[in-house]
Amino acid sequence: MDQLPHPSKEISIVETEALDLNLGFSLKLRELGLWKTEHLFSSLETSGILEPILVAYEQDSSGPALLIDGFKRLMWARDRGISHLSAMDTSLSPRELLLFLLQKHGNELTSCALIALFLDFVAERGFDSHLILNEIMPALGLQGHAKLLEKYRRVATLPVKVLTLCHKKDFSLKRCINLTHQPRQLLERLIELEGKLSLSASLFQELCDAISDILKREGLSVEEFFQRKEIIEILEAGQDRATTTRLFRSYIRKLRNPLLTSYQRELQKIHKTYFSSAPFHVKWDETLENRRIEISSTVTDIEELRNLSKAISSEKTKKGVKELLSRF
Repeated sequence: MDQLPHPSKEISIVETEALDLNLGFSLKLRELGLWKTEHLFSSLETSGILEPILVAYEQDSSGPALLIDGFKRLMWARDRGISHLSAMDTSLSPRELLLFLLQKHGNELTSCALIALFLDFVAERGFDSHLILNEIMPALGLQGHAKLLEKYRRVATLPVKVLTLCHKKDFSLKRCINLTHQPRQLLERLIELEGKLSLSASLFQELCDAISDILKREGLSVEEFFQRKEIIEILEAGQDRATTTRLFRSYIRKLRNPLLTSYQRELQKIHKTYFSSAPFHVKWDETLENRRIEISSTVTDIEELRNLSKAISSEKTKKGVKELLSRF
């Protein structure tokens, strides 16, 4: 990464209430409970604010100053009714400003959820997408592809409490993306149960998938589902988390099984229609958690290979695979 220029030596006094906090990614971290202030605030109580905050101005210097560093100091000052602070003008270009934000927060981006929040944050603030793709993403160990950026920005739309869980459990990008397909209210309702259930990454995903399927099948809202007598009894029995988790998971699996059985019958019917005479084997994940078809075969000579290649590329096979995937 390029070395950033030193801030200019010009120090001025700015009105704290007039500062533009649009570049406050720190405030996003605070929403996730990841903004630690105790030690700094204790120090400020003893010595006050010794270092000026860092600000940036638009090129024509009109409008309020953009605060880029010193958010905790500003919050402390506001809490104590301090109306003006010393500020140092950084005079950074948009590119330098973006790299400054990365340098400031890079070490904090330790999970897919936080990376998603940061990429969405800088994209929302209007930074050049070329810079994000070609400088920021590679610096974060990612390939600078527009579709990958879209995926991360999609993850950033998850509810704050869900993002917090994704960060705490270090969910992968794939697992986070899967959650974006779930009803938002369901995600939030399950998060509320974290004190009663031992929600590992895999269990959270399993419950989301299963309950979502049940809601579709029975035409229920999330609230209606959680008002079931059996669910209330399990959750309100006052048992330890391990027992509650086991009973709740078992009950959800029993509710979902009829749906899985119905789907499997449909899948078998499709298999018989399109693949019963095919020179290859077709398998799928019977839990329906992975939208993936596995096609395999064994060949002993060139002629079998030709027949296999012809069968796999046929319109009948393509239609059969499409039909199978449509049931996932």
